[in-house]
Amino acid sequence: MNFSLHPYNKVPLWKNPHNKTFHMDFPIIEANYSTEAEIYNEGIRIILDEMDDAHSKTTNVKAKMSDWYMHQYYSEFSWVCEKAMNLAERNSPHQVEYKVSDCWGAIYKKGDWTKKHDHWPNVWSFVYYVDCCENCSPLVFNARYGIAPKIGKMILFPAWLVHNVPEQTCDHDRIMVAGNIGLSK
Repeated sequence: MNFSLHPYNKVPLWKNPHNKTFHMDFPIIEANYSTEAEIYNEGIRIILDEMDDAHSKTTNVKAKMSDWYMHQYYSEFSWVCEKAMNLAERNSPHQVEYKVSDCWGAIYKKGDWTKKHDHWPNVWSFVYYVDCCENCSPLVFNARYGIAPKIGKMILFPAWLVHNVPEQTCDHDRIMVAGNIGLSK
């Protein structure tokens, strides 16, 4: 059998017909980097403001979005990735070698949102908030658990957890950096 043609490969992980419902806890780690954030957030904001929408809202993110590999070009994005890698290493059940797979930024304006999705086959995913207000849309997991954005907050979670961002209803820009961490080998 050619595995790449298997019909389940065309179905998102969270829609697999063999899924079973479990009631268990998953690690969703929150960290606050607000004391260091001022140095980097302004640079990230300027970079994202000056860029065109690299994907024209064709990805799961229906907001202005950067290229996928911002950490390779900008020290501000590398800083976010370093923080995410540290969190992943400290919160993993086993010591393994990780690498950042990708890292991008997005600016959500009123009416923007993100479709329900996961980041399989990565191990961890992360979101870091550059700018937001108390009325900005939360990051929602499994359509049940929402985490409100806050400037300087990072959220690290298992990459296969289904998540989305509801429609941004306030006039404040919701600016964030996100990325994925996979095994280096």
